[in-house]
Amino acid sequence: MLLNGKEIPFDFYSAKTAARYEEALQAIGEKKPPKEGESLSQSIARECAAAVAFFETVFGTETAREILGDDPGLPTCLDAMDALNREVQSQSEALQARIAKYRPDRIVLPGQE
Repeated sequence: MLLNGKEIPFDFYSAKTAARYEEALQAIGEKKPPKEGESLSQSIARECAAAVAFFETVFGTETAREILGDDPGLPTCLDAMDALNREVQSQSEALQARIAKYRPDRIVLPGQE
């Protein structure tokens, strides 16, 4: 898949990848909320740190750095998150379409044509 211009292998339905993705989603869901009076730069830093941690969990530190760079801005982080979400959705739809072919009500046995 293409993430911020980098071709990165990603198989959402690999058990190891799915486990890392689930772990990263849980961690990002538990991220610290904004503090009252938080400045714009603090907010950006907090959001980017969460995205970096997410990509490090899913892909590893080096690949996360390849995807996001050394000092990513918020648009870079959001672009990568959006692209990954689209890829997960695409892989999910493709798998569901494959699985649907094997539903019992769709299988035609010899002599039932």
